[in-house]
Amino acid sequence: MCAKCNQFFGDELELVLGRNSREAIIRLHHGVKAPAGADHLKYDNAKLTVGELGPWRGAQIVLAADASGTKLDTRPIAQVAFRRKDEQEWLWFPEAELTGPSVVEPYRTSDSQIQIVGPSPDDVDRLTAKLHAFGIDYNQQGILPQPVNSDGTILTKLASRVDEVILRAIGKIAENYVAYIHGAEFILAEDFDAYRSWVRFGTTPAWGTPVVVVTTPILTDDSAQWRQTTGHIVTFDWNRQGQGLFAQISLFNDLNYKVLICPRYSAVWRDLRSGHHFDLNNLMISELWAATLL
Repeated sequence: MCAKCNQFFGDELELVLGRNSREAIIRLHHGVKAPAGADHLKYDNAKLTVGELGPWRGAQIVLAADASGTKLDTRPIAQVAFRRKDEQEWLWFPEAELTGPSVVEPYRTSDSQIQIVGPSPDDVDRLTAKLHAFGIDYNQQGILPQPVNSDGTILTKLASRVDEVILRAIGKIAENYVAYIHGAEFILAEDFDAYRSWVRFGTTPAWGTPVVVVTTPILTDDSAQWRQTTGHIVTFDWNRQGQGLFAQISLFNDLNYKVLICPRYSAVWRDLRSGHHFDLNNLMISELWAATLL
């Protein structure tokens, strides 16, 4: 790989996957990245919210290192929640979405309730002033109890979207794996030109975007509710038609990315199957056998 391409992959694809994706948050959760790395996270493609029942439900939170810097913690972003007295759920607005009076227009009624939270008193004061500027008087009547369980944990929900950049970053991982298993000459074959061009330049092949996301697991013993490992899984095989080649990538055994590297492979058919698992606990790589794969 040339230095220019290597720089592009690092700056434009891998950095997004490592800091602005679902997998970036899961990486911190599993301790693969030190808690201090939470400061570099972006939340354009993934959002964490409080899942506990009660007044905090739906509030947006971010990850951060605790006071010691050795453990992962959470903190709320600056935001405001509204609901009418006959409603059960709060509707939360991050500060960035409070762009004008029209945003809060439905909650100017006398039966509306308001909550303001933020990481510091200054954030609460700033949001209070913003509401006043919108013509809404906020009179604090109490302090929200912390949404923490007796064991010090908090139930969170992770919602995410997968954009083209993340798909190409996954495609790069698949490309590297195939090159590692079968050699550089193999992946540089003409049959893979369109795929490599998509990964490098974003040029969509004639058959469409090569990577799709599914929730079905790779391992046959796994289910939607239970996974036997939190390690990384990657496989490579012929497609079901026996004409093209595809890979599967699952980081932390979470989402399954199916990667169509080539819809029609021109070389003579031969057994190209391979699969590997990277164990996060012992940092060992083991081979997967076909009986364990879907």
